[in-house]
Amino acid sequence: MWNIIGDYLGQDVKDAFVRNPPKYVVSDDLGWLDEIILETRDKLVSMKQIAAERMVSHYRAFRVSHGTRTAYVDSFYCQGLRKIRSEEFDRLARELLLTQEFSYASEKSLVAAIEEIDAKGPGCREGYLYFCADEQELIENAGHYLIYGSEYLYCLAIRVVGAWRAQKLLTSIGKPTMIVCDLPYGYLSPDQQGEFAGMCLEVMFSELLGRNDNYGHGTAVMLSRDVPSKYIVGHYHPQKIRDPFN
Repeated sequence: MWNIIGDYLGQDVKDAFVRNPPKYVVSDDLGWLDEIILETRDKLVSMKQIAAERMVSHYRAFRVSHGTRTAYVDSFYCQGLRKIRSEEFDRLARELLLTQEFSYASEKSLVAAIEEIDAKGPGCREGYLYFCADEQELIENAGHYLIYGSEYLYCLAIRVVGAWRAQKLLTSIGKPTMIVCDLPYGYLSPDQQGEFAGMCLEVMFSELLGRNDNYGHGTAVMLSRDVPSKYIVGHYHPQKIRDPFN
């Protein structure tokens, strides 16, 4: 990406950044980068806006990955990736948890868990689909999606049968799967395009310091729509995944 914004982010800007880096390299507020350019080149700019415009004009699509655990990977190539619909996971939770294996689990405890999590509440999971532009970040920092599958289902399960039994149950189903997609930039709103460009700049400048502190949002991408199967370009099964819960 450096090559498409090199007229703004030349070696002089990189050197100035490395000599006196900000305390936090974050994407939600790129004022630290705009200030470096102002001091170095005497230009008043909004690098988030410039980077977003350049990315849209230069790239056909952006590559992102969705981490999950599944025994039916072929279904994604038929149905695509679907945003979270909590009722479907509520039914699946009943099938998995209200069984003879967990005789102490009850409909009452499951309903209580559903109400406590409140997936449809403000700022919650309902209606969203999550991706990451850096697969390694997903493997190292959010491996629970790959190890246990749906975070919503996991949260229901630990409340109904306990963490250890929930983990044992969910890891017995399918295998960790990384679904790789090339999504058109039109899948992002203008605001999201700016956020994504900011995430890329955060990672790029963090790498100049030899670190990735993730003070910002990393490279997470959240969509409020389903993704058709035609945008899936492949999948694989990661072997070494860090479990943030253990």
